[in-house]
Amino acid sequence: MGAERVRTYLKMAALRGMRKGLANVRLVHTTAEDLLFRCLGEGSVAAFHVYFPDPWPKKRHHKRRFFRPSNVARLAEVLAPGGLLRVKTDHEGYATVIVEVVAGEPGSYPCPATRRSRGSPRPASRSSTRARGGP
Repeated sequence: MGAERVRTYLKMAALRGMRKGLANVRLVHTTAEDLLFRCLGEGSVAAFHVYFPDPWPKKRHHKRRFFRPSNVARLAEVLAPGGLLRVKTDHEGYATVIVEVVAGEPGSYPCPATRRSRGSPRPASRSSTRARGGP
């Protein structure tokens, strides 16, 4: 399931899924916060994958970042026991913030982060966090 607030990108994702013949893809035209707080029940998601969230690098825009304590607390509620949160970002400053905010959530624990330079082979494991009940 994917959430996208920009209709153009939603259409692009839908077309990619159709071209690949994927029958198990569901896309919702909304924000991630709306999906998280209004549409998903507690313990209903096995894994969240958040790839390259907008870092909103200007200080006055930091309030718009997805990774803040209220959203991370809701992610933990919606994750099933042993659920996985996988995050990828290419913004070093935001990566530090994400690690701190997620570490502040009771019951979560980090999995080792893996860094990769451009052109190097993809690692077997990537940075992840497990929450609510362990591996």
